Amino acid sequence: YLGFAVGRGKAVKSAYASPAKKNAAGTTKDAIRVTRERRIDLMERGTDRKVFQCLVVGAKDAGKTVFMQSLAGRDMAAVAAMGRRHSPYVINRIAVKEDIKYLLLREVDVLSPQDVLSSSETAADVVCFLYDVSNPESFAFCATIFLKYFYRTKTPCLMVATKVEREEVEQRWETQPSEFCSHHELPRPVRFSRNMVGDTSNAVFTQLATMAVYPHLRKVYYLTDSSLLSKISGIAAIAALAGFLVFKNL
Repeated sequence: YLGFAVGRGKAVKSAYASPAKKNAAGTTKDAIRVTRERRIDLMERGTDRKVFQCLVVGAKDAGKTVFMQSLAGRDMAAVAAMGRRHSPYVINRIAVKEDIKYLLLREVDVLSPQDVLSSSETAADVVCFLYDVSNPESFAFCATIFLKYFYRTKTPCLMVATKVEREEVEQRWETQPSEFCSHHELPRPVRFSRNMVGDTSNAVFTQLATMAVYPHLRKVYYLTDSSLLSKISGIAAIAALAGFLVFKNL
């Protein structure tokens, strides 16, 4: 889902680029699949989509490039060799309850919290906020963007602490990250460590993909430990399916 509508009339649908290969004819339209709007997926608590967009937000030097390139399997040396020439998009497959999904990371090109996000950016399936634990100003950037665009929305959000091997300092914000997340019913911050760099199957990417696939479980993510996330998501998916079938046959 890329955040734009196609077609006209009452039954408005959405389009996203499919990661599937082109057929022998090689037509471009074969790489596009038309699906219903995300709001309908939220109402029915289910989706048949395979591609999910994750917005990556963070202040300068928060580690966005290293984090994103890790989804492509690139380690620190490979990222350093890239220099400043890299795409703001990275996509790879992630297993969510034994079902293959594609997580598309999209870096937000904002230099300050005062910059404006586009409608396509705010329409992401999940938002990942990165902050550097060694920089006292880093979390304020994330908190400001969250409150400005995603507070009181149904978009799942996750705070990710980076550079955790360094000395952690107090963040210059009204509350510290853990307390901020608790107050706004967000999952507690997760830590992206150096040994996760280049690991495409690390727990952070799995959590983001799971949150994107099951956005209606936002409060469950807040209340439960991330290690139990996949188990709870699977149970909830079965319960949602059972409820749908009962409703359908009333």
